[in-house]
Order: sequence, then C-alpha cells, then structure tokens
Amino acid sequence: IIISVVANYTLMLKKTKRDVNFRNETTLMQRKIGYFNTLLLDKYQARDVRLNGTYSIYKSTYTSLTNKFITASFHNNFITFCYTQAGNILQNLVTLGIMILFGQMLFDGTLTVGDYTVSLNTSMQFSRVLFSLIQLLSNFYGGILESENFYTFKQKTNYKLEKQQNIPLDISCISFKNVSYRYFDTENFALSNFSFNFYLGKTYAVLGENGSGKSTLLKLLLGLYQPTSGSILIDNIDFTKINRNEFYTKTASVSQDFQFIDGISLKDNLLIDDDEKKKEYLNLTRYYGLNGFDEIDCEYSKTFNPTGFEFSGGEKQKLANIRAALKHHKIVILDEPTSALDDISEERVIKQVCLENHDKLVIFVTHNQEMAKYADTVLQLKNGELVNVVNQDTT
Repeated sequence: IIISVVANYTLMLKKTKRDVNFRNETTLMQRKIGYFNTLLLDKYQARDVRLNGTYSIYKSTYTSLTNKFITASFHNNFITFCYTQAGNILQNLVTLGIMILFGQMLFDGTLTVGDYTVSLNTSMQFSRVLFSLIQLLSNFYGGILESENFYTFKQKTNYKLEKQQNIPLDISCISFKNVSYRYFDTENFALSNFSFNFYLGKTYAVLGENGSGKSTLLKLLLGLYQPTSGSILIDNIDFTKINRNEFYTKTASVSQDFQFIDGISLKDNLLIDDDEKKKEYLNLTRYYGLNGFDEIDCEYSKTFNPTGFEFSGGEKQKLANIRAALKHHKIVILDEPTSALDDISEERVIKQVCLENHDKLVIFVTHNQEMAKYADTVLQLKNGELVNVVNQDTT
C-alpha cells in the first residue's frame, strides 16, 4: 500500500504540474484565438475584410492557431490521461493484492471468514482514504502553482490597494508630482517626471506628436493607470487613497476608443433620464449640426433592429461629446474628442467645451494647434516630457 501510495502521489503531482504548465504555455494562444473569434464575428471588421481582401489572411491565421491549440491539447490530454490511468491501475493492483493476501490467509486457516471480511473492508477503506488524500494534496499543489502567477503579476505591477477615502466635495486642484509611467515590460517611459497643477475653472489643451505621452497623461488623470513613480494628488489627497468610483461621479470623459452599446436606445446610451436633459440634448444636437436624431427612444444601431439609427464616425463622436456634456461634472477630460470631425464641427465642439465650462476643470488632447487657442493654458509634450507651457488666460 505504502509503495503504491508514493507512486500514485508522484504521478498525480506530475499530472497537476503538466496541466498548470500547459495552461501557462497556451494562454497567449487562447487569447489570440479569442481575439480572432471576435474579429470574425464583428460587423465592422467584416466590412474592412471585404474591402481590403484580407479574408484569406484571417482564415489562415485562425485555422493555424486553432490547429496548433488542438494538437497541443490532444498531446497534453493524452499524457495526463496516461498519468491518471497509471494511478488507477496502481489502485486496482493494491485492491487485488489485498484480496489475494487475505484470501490466501483465509484458505490457510490463519483468518476466519469474519476476520477476512473485517480485514478486507478495513484495508480497502484505508487505501481509499490514502488515495483521496493524494488527490487533495495534488489539488493543493496545483493551487500553489497557479498562485505563483498571481504573485509574479503583483510584483511586476507593484499595485498597492490603499484604504480609500471620500473625495472632496469641491475639487479645486489636481496635482502631478514628478509622475513617471512605464508600460509593462518596456524600458522607455511613456511619461517622465511630469509635474503640473490643474486648477478648477481653467481649461488646458495638451499638444504633442503621436507617442508623446498625451493619452497616457489622461489615463493617469482618470486613474486607469497607476504611476510607476511620483504621485497624483487631488486637493492634497493621494489619488491611490481616494474612492475611484466616487471620483468618476464627478468626471465626464471622452476617450479615443469610446463605446456605445448596441441593442439599447439612444436615450439610455446618453443617460438621458428626464425631460430637462432631453431638451438640452436636442439643443446640443442642433448646435453640433446633428439632424434627424430627435427620436431618442429608438435603438442606437441597426444590429438588432432594422429601424435603429445608423451613425457615421463623426456623428458618433459628436454624440460622445454630448454624453459628456450632459453629465455636468466638474472635471472634463477629453482625449482627441474631435479626431473624426470636419474643421467647422471641430471648432464648434472645442468652443462649447472651453467657453461654456468656465466653472469646471477641462483638459483636452488635440493635434490641432489652432484649436488650442481656446484653452487658458497649453501644455506641449515631447517624448513623454513636458517641454513647454503657454499661459493664454487673460483674466
């Protein structure tokens, strides 16, 4: 029994370790397969595939990935099956050995029928308990191996969960103190030693070439990234200690990859919950030059309803800016909010953001230096560093 238990224990540990290693080694492959699954089912990707003739590339890549994963899975499952069956054979051999041993003793007269029955049942129960214990230890070992991934990730991200505090009722200043940020497993800093104070009642334009750190700065402002070094303070309270969800109730934002939800109404997408907001929405659509979108109870898209709306890229971006405006929050953060708009529409959006939010803290990223003239202060970034600050505030 002892020999078989040790052998079974060794086999189960090998099986568990192999399963964990297989999951680790194929994680990236499975992510790629999931990504291509999404692409093949996405209607916008379908349009680009048809126009650019890339279907054969999609198909060959997806087929190659799935074949590799199926082959790797089959190989791994076969080996783990062998481990499992070897363990089962050992258990059955132990059972057979016990029965033969006590059967021989019964025929020799060493044991009575009663002794044989009790001894056999006791030995069988004892071996089952030992093998069950082996399975539990094997599962525990697997948990330890899986947890190593978590601790490795935690050490690399250096993320610390601090005790959260309530955010100040009236935010007056957001301060960056020597903030640097480096993306995971990269050497260069996307933002380096950035120090600046953003004040309520002012508008700030952030300029810079692609890769200069503009979007990284805004994501740090929104708490989507944690600084690699330095600190972000909200009215002298460390941002890591502030209740993030409460902070978002005071923040309106538009990201470069903003999203609306198919299958629900335009009204719900824009969070219009009363007549006053609906009236404001209609005024903004007219100001932005959006016509024909008065029926806000219709579905946002035609994905699930042929009577739904169908928007162009520029119209979607205008709606994203309208959604941010309808929130009336004190902090407005916009990452290239006019990238899909024509010059006239772009100026309308920027003027509305800058001139009608004088009591708020507004920060927007733009590539158009002409639009930066409406901001009180212009920040110029280059290679992740703040290289110039121009104060245009005449008040």
